[in-house]
Amino acid sequence: LEENYKNYLYVSDFSPQKNHVRLLKAWENFSLLNSNKKVTLHLTLPDTSPKHILKMIANLQNLGHNIINHKRCSIDEIRNLYKTCNYLIFP
Repeated sequence: LEENYKNYLYVSDFSPQKNHVRLLKAWENFSLLNSNKKVTLHLTLPDTSPKHILKMIANLQNLGHNIINHKRCSIDEIRNLYKTCNYLIFP
């Protein structure tokens, strides 16, 4: 991960109470407000997540919003994300 980026991490499998739709809508607004900065949202949603969530992520990526879905991660991969991201998002 690039050091001059501000990296935000949300580690979570999909479940409705995790509010991914709300997070993605908020990220869209946040990244528009910070378009002059390098901000990236890192997610850990597996391929088995609901199609509408995965499509929403793809649509935002296509619009130029920096979102990286690492999909299902091992414990070591998650530890690395914790070490390299600047901010952690809680549900």
